[in-house]
Amino acid sequence: MNQTMFCWKFFLVILLSTQLKGLMAQECIETLRSIALQESTVDDTSERRDYILCPNTTFVTGVIVSGTVPENDFPLNLMANMTIKCGESGERSNNCIITGGTGLIGSPNNVGNGGLIQILGVTFSDIYDSVFMMRGAGLLEVIDCAFLVSRG
Repeated sequence: MNQTMFCWKFFLVILLSTQLKGLMAQECIETLRSIALQESTVDDTSERRDYILCPNTTFVTGVIVSGTVPENDFPLNLMANMTIKCGESGERSNNCIITGGTGLIGSPNNVGNGGLIQILGVTFSDIYDSVFMMRGAGLLEVIDCAFLVSRG
């Protein structure tokens, strides 16, 4: 095999491996803060966005008081046309737990355009501020989730 042919084959292998990385399963979310950061760049909430929480992960949220940034993780910030699911399958047995301060938040600006928000397989446990803090119109589907000893 001549050197030119080897270079082309090497180039194709690199190109294909780069393309395959994009086709592989989406990396899972390890902090709710990363969802908030990704959503802060979204201009068009009419497009569907999916977030997969890492299985066997506990997300300890803080409390938002008068617009302050919480000390722990951000609450799950709901935006129109998003899906949050525990693991690839979105089943509660994947063991994604949100605990601590505020569980979920949403406002008229981000849920009010009638887009569907789905939460699949998440357990909300010992939320001491608010499990849901939402205002405005919108559709929220909560599928195979659990709410344990929450006081908000």
